[in-house]
Amino acid sequence: MTSDMLRRAAEFAPAGPDRLTAMAGYFELFSGWKPAPLACPTLYVRARDTLPGAEPAPDWSLPHAEVTVDGDHFTMLEEHARTTALAIHRWLGAGPV
Repeated sequence: MTSDMLRRAAEFAPAGPDRLTAMAGYFELFSGWKPAPLACPTLYVRARDTLPGAEPAPDWSLPHAEVTVDGDHFTMLEEHARTTALAIHRWLGAGPV
């Protein structure tokens, strides 16, 4: 996933030292992070397609609603952004679960 992210980022902005340092900081920040249950409803937006060479996203173990949308980790927010937004909009309009 990281190589695909860097390839895509190179199309729009170079991966300079500041960007790479920030990315390393995020990796360190979240290395030991474990999610905790939330008091509010949570939506897990799952991409239908996996990235080449990547494993499917793991199941989310905490309480949530889930919707699967077209695309992969990146394209669900690119060429499939409209249908992803519609799926989220539908969930938001459904009220508390």
